[in-house]
Amino acid sequence: MNTNSDPSLALATIEQRDSLLQCLRKTLQQSRQLDAPGPHGGGEDEANYALPWLLLHLLCGDEAVAEHAHGLYQDLERWVQTNGVDGYEADAEAHHGTEPFLLFLPRYAHLFDSAAARQLMTGAADFIVGRKAGAPRWYDAERDVFVSWDLGARHADRDSKHRLETGDHWRFLHLALAAHDCSGDAAYAEWALRYARARAQRILAAADPLPACWNLDGTARSFAGEKRTHTITDDPLTGIEALLASGGIHALADCYAISPDPLYHDAAKRVADHLLEQLDDPYCDPAAATLRRFRLGFADASFDAAIVHRSGSWSLAEEPEYLVLPPRAQREVHGPGVGRRLDMQRWYVADHAGALHATVTICPAAATLAWDVTGQPRFALHALRVARQRAWVAQRGLRSGREHADKGCSIASVLCGHGRNWGTGAATGCLQPLLCGGDVRCLRHAPALSVQAPANVLALVRSHIGSTELHCWNTGDLAQDLRYTDAAGLHVVPIPAQGFTVAGR
Repeated sequence: MNTNSDPSLALATIEQRDSLLQCLRKTLQQSRQLDAPGPHGGGEDEANYALPWLLLHLLCGDEAVAEHAHGLYQDLERWVQTNGVDGYEADAEAHHGTEPFLLFLPRYAHLFDSAAARQLMTGAADFIVGRKAGAPRWYDAERDVFVSWDLGARHADRDSKHRLETGDHWRFLHLALAAHDCSGDAAYAEWALRYARARAQRILAAADPLPACWNLDGTARSFAGEKRTHTITDDPLTGIEALLASGGIHALADCYAISPDPLYHDAAKRVADHLLEQLDDPYCDPAAATLRRFRLGFADASFDAAIVHRSGSWSLAEEPEYLVLPPRAQREVHGPGVGRRLDMQRWYVADHAGALHATVTICPAAATLAWDVTGQPRFALHALRVARQRAWVAQRGLRSGREHADKGCSIASVLCGHGRNWGTGAATGCLQPLLCGGDVRCLRHAPALSVQAPANVLALVRSHIGSTELHCWNTGDLAQDLRYTDAAGLHVVPIPAQGFTVAGR
């Protein structure tokens, strides 16, 4: 790959990168000035709205991010101490009870090397592996299932209608994996591998379409006739959506890294087989991120040819998008597929007459996946351009999301995704993969390279299976085309930080 024949592409990519980072700084400044702690006092999902800023610190060492993140962590720690019982919420269930410990906390603990944050994670995980004396037993070790959807520090089963396993139970697997990753304690890994095998077996044994939940005897549970909250009736991807909304494939890939059991791969591939056709969807952020995690986590290139073929027909034309928040009466009319939520915002483009039409713009996560597979820099430019455009629109028209980070109509829902996206939005779907590579493993950032590029250098990272490739272009003379490949994918390339303003602009 070489941009020497088109120096404007390299400069345009730098410009989009810089503008996106500037917008992240702006949203951080705005939130610190305006946002008080949410109604949960730091608990539930509140801190998840900070995920894009943690990336800003990872990429730029931004100290304002560090100060704000420390404050969010202190609020979360205080909430756990106040509302928890020996580390976990007293009265909870599988979805909301796990949220304080998942997306923000492990990233924060690793990024800032916080022993206190690690202790918070392991304290919550101890309920899973049965280490809390006198605590109710959540896990049925004979059948390898959780006894209910209702799981709190003071109870394990309150409502007979909730004696089932859903996509939400994948969150306990993530919590155990993160606890193992930060502590090295084998007990967490042993439990995680055992439960992951049970879930993988159920996925492989189930008939199509994949069910959204199972009875405790392992049989699929039908939701025929029941009202769905974030999916439409009869959507064949309802079961896939439930799994992606709790990062199921990411968890299986993390288990595979500990123990390369083909069972994890085969179950993940069955799910991934349904995601290729989603890549054209402008709201497919979690599907694209899942395919990328599958490709890298399982070292499986079986979808590459199909991704190349599909991405070859994508229109990457630059079009201004308009943000529309549909009235409540129309919220359920959002169509089938993954990445949907009842209260999500919609993106529209205007035709020559000024009429608005639903966008067909390829989302940043899908364009980033195409960059990894094809190496065509136009996909990287598109990802950063769309992320930048959507970030600035959201910054001007939406609330931050601190009061409810999972909702679908906030700045956070644009930058890092709403509650069905498992942390993937316009910014989080492209920044780490494009600028430092790697992935999120065991719920923490695991970059392949440490790169802070000066303003007149375009440095893009391309993640191959088992290796990392760094492409640098000096926009001053464009004589440099540096390609670096490291078989381990962990080499650090020290490029001095010189800010993020475009030279001469």
